[in-house]
Amino acid sequence: MAEVNEVSSLTDFINNDSCCLIFDTNIYLNLYEYSPETTDFFVKLCEHIKHKLYLPSTVKREFDNNHHSSLSRQRNKFRNAVSNLINPLNQMEAKLSHQFEILRSFNFPSIDDLQETVNANIGTLNRTLNTYIDSHQEFEEINSRFLDSDIVNELICEIIENDRMLEAFTIEEIYQHCSDGEKRYKNKVPPGYKDDEKKKGINAFGDFLIWKEALNFCQANNKNLIFVTDDVKEDWYRMENSRRIGFREELVNEFKRITSCEVIGVTSSELFSELAEVYGEEIPSTAEWIIGYDVENYLDAVKDSGIDMDIEELLLNSLEGYIDTSSLSSYDGTNFEYQDDSFEIAYISGAFEGYDDGTAEYNLTFDIKAKCDTNEYYGRDGDSKEILLSPTRTHDIEGRFEVRLVRRIDSYLDYWDDVNLYDEIEIIDGLFVETSILRSEDICIECGVRRGIYLDYNQEPICERCIDNNEHGEICTSCGFKYPVEHMFDESTCYGCSSREFD
Repeated sequence: MAEVNEVSSLTDFINNDSCCLIFDTNIYLNLYEYSPETTDFFVKLCEHIKHKLYLPSTVKREFDNNHHSSLSRQRNKFRNAVSNLINPLNQMEAKLSHQFEILRSFNFPSIDDLQETVNANIGTLNRTLNTYIDSHQEFEEINSRFLDSDIVNELICEIIENDRMLEAFTIEEIYQHCSDGEKRYKNKVPPGYKDDEKKKGINAFGDFLIWKEALNFCQANNKNLIFVTDDVKEDWYRMENSRRIGFREELVNEFKRITSCEVIGVTSSELFSELAEVYGEEIPSTAEWIIGYDVENYLDAVKDSGIDMDIEELLLNSLEGYIDTSSLSSYDGTNFEYQDDSFEIAYISGAFEGYDDGTAEYNLTFDIKAKCDTNEYYGRDGDSKEILLSPTRTHDIEGRFEVRLVRRIDSYLDYWDDVNLYDEIEIIDGLFVETSILRSEDICIECGVRRGIYLDYNQEPICERCIDNNEHGEICTSCGFKYPVEHMFDESTCYGCSSREFD
């Protein structure tokens, strides 16, 4: 067996290449009990160690058995949060009313005035609580959407998809381990003997089966182990006056004897705190988490909000500020103008950059196409001294732009209000470059807008839309040029081509 590097601290275990991690079932199930931002953060921390994270088959079976009830319990916690906030006040009001009746029966003075004053204060408190509830209704929606995404189950599925679920015991092996576990439990040998007091059948030996799976895997693969469980009882941890002081020595010794490797046992809070420290992950504020969690919906709202007009205004007000003028053909700096209605703005991507002191920032990327017109300086008229410019050249330009949005958020209610999606907008990067040029002599003589790629009988340009029979003329099917109707011999042939045919 290969030599295994000795490790001592939790950090050493995390950084050790020959180390694996196994979560007890309660770690996965407890993630449903936390707030959405906490669960999201913990699962993201697991990204750093997921290549070392393995799933015992017994954990998968126990998780599946309890998955639905864990989801339902968390949904109900949020649904009941409102009534749980109001109920104590209603109960207090009923109890006080009863006490006032007792005092009134004893002829205490001014009871009616006292009751009126108390009821007024209760009414104020009731309105305060309801105002808070009304302004934070979105949290139940956040929790519901978060549970629908079920990132805990996704983490387990990913472990399985990456072939890191441990091989299940056969039914015969399970019966044998249960028999062995029964003997261990009688002698209070960890783990799991505390479960014997409240569970029956195979379920009573779940902890022992998980431990056996971990032992077998680490022995076969020469792995050190971080075993993570929030089951803080004496059959996993050494306890002293109800205080946990370390993993059971019997488990450490058994693991080393069977695998020749080392094990450390920790709770989820210890592991996640250490992972955050080791990998430099800052625990996000609730506000930052909730904004980052909803970024996709926010960006969808921004795209539909008319942001194109704001970006176009920034570009129009800047004139040459966002264009590489050196890329413009025959441009000498004399005259430059964007064509107002020419902008085509396509959203590419967006990201939440962070939240600080009530301000959220986002960076968005857009591909933008436009047209601009330029004229070259020709000099001055000798008599009038009027400036002479070249014919207008139209340039097709395009570029990729980074746009920064700033939004001031004083409360969660402000965040969910779509009336004002951003307070500041600025272009922080991007430059137009020329992709093609359209000189005045290239413009279609009929529509005066598009590039002429065909010719009329005078060798003037006509675009692909105007090269058709219309009020301006007809196409000769022989030479292909467009002629005025009076120059046509018949509906398909010009006089020139018809005379050549007769010749």
